[in-house]
Amino acid sequence: AVFHFGTTAIAGSPLFQGFHNFRSAEMEHRIILREVLLTLRKRSFTEALLEIPDVGKDEDFERVQNQQKADDVFA
Repeated sequence: AVFHFGTTAIAGSPLFQGFHNFRSAEMEHRIILREVLLTLRKRSFTEALLEIPDVGKDEDFERVQNQQKADDVFA
């Protein structure tokens, strides 16, 4: 059953689910988090790097060496 309070459905909320399962909302959050984290697919470092989007050219991120001395922020 889905219960609505205003426009918000609360049947899927951890508080409602915890009440239904005789658990606290905190325990329900922990169970949900554990289930989600255990089902995540492990990726290799290479796979993670390949998923980084191409957002520009290397020159866009080039460090500019400035000969000018910065102001002393502690003075």
